[in-house]
Amino acid sequence: MSPHFLSGRRIAVAGAGMSGLSFAIALRNLRPESVTPPHITIFERDTEEDAEGRQGYSLSLAGFDDMGGLIWDGNWSEVMSVRFCPPKGVPSSGIHVARKDLRRILLAAVADEIRWGTAYNISGN
Repeated sequence: MSPHFLSGRRIAVAGAGMSGLSFAIALRNLRPESVTPPHITIFERDTEEDAEGRQGYSLSLAGFDDMGGLIWDGNWSEVMSVRFCPPKGVPSSGIHVARKDLRRILLAAVADEIRWGTAYNISGN
C-alpha cells in the first residue's frame, strides 16, 4: 500500500486569514488518524498586532434557496439553520458574524506554526 499523500509532508500556507487558517485546520483534521500529520507552517505578512487591528468588518450568512441554509460543525452535525424568508417582523433572514471573532476562534483551533511578520519566499531566501 502506498503512503497517504499528506503523510509527513511539509506544507506552507500563505496567509493567516480565514482561508489560510481554515485550510490548515482542514488538512490536520480531515486526514485519517493512522496517517502521520503533515508539518504545516503558516506565513503571515502582518504582525500579530497588525492582524488583530484589521478585523473591522463582518461576514453575512444567509440561506440561498427556499429552504434556507445550514451551518455544520466538524462532524457534519447541524449547528444552526438560516431561513431564506425572515419571520414576520424580523428585517433579515441571515446573521452577521464579526470577522475578529471568527478569526480568534480559528487561531485558537490551529495547531500549527504561524510565522507572523513574514512572507513565504519560494526560493528559501
